[in-house]
Amino acid sequence: MFVPEIAEGWSRCAAEAILVGLPCLLQPIACLGDLAELTGQPAPDLHRLAQQLHERATVPPEDMKLAYDALARYDLNYFQREWSTLLATVS
Repeated sequence: MFVPEIAEGWSRCAAEAILVGLPCLLQPIACLGDLAELTGQPAPDLHRLAQQLHERATVPPEDMKLAYDALARYDLNYFQREWSTLLATVS
């Protein structure tokens, strides 16, 4: 469960957890909201946290494979291509 207290960029720990197949609960603060939306990871609900943890622990591997695939497309080539495209539009 990732519940940051400050607005931050993507949590490397959360991204790595998803990439190794661990289902997460992501508080949608700052860029964690983007990561949660991209990978389909829900936000923690403190009123039903125990139930959520049980549900997340039993997520089928194929569901986490979909989350992995969504996140894995962000590789060095992707970032290089996107930055080059952005810089070409502002230059």
